[in-house]
Amino acid sequence: MPTLAGLAGIIKTEGGNALVIMLVIFAILFIAKQKIGQFIFFLLLAGLCYFAIGNPDSVLGGIKALWNKVF
Repeated sequence: MPTLAGLAGIIKTEGGNALVIMLVIFAILFIAKQKIGQFIFFLLLAGLCYFAIGNPDSVLGGIKALWNKVF
């Protein structure tokens, strides 16, 4: 039986690559327009997204721990 085990790795790799390409494009646009605040915020957000794509288990574990502390 064929499995889709390798598909998750491909999605993580290509998703990370697409995110890096978008990061570069938006970073160039924000710097060209001299919107430094938006540039810094976007870098932080893109870094968080890249981390979430690369290691979703730790992100979900952190969200679960935070949810348990709040409620």
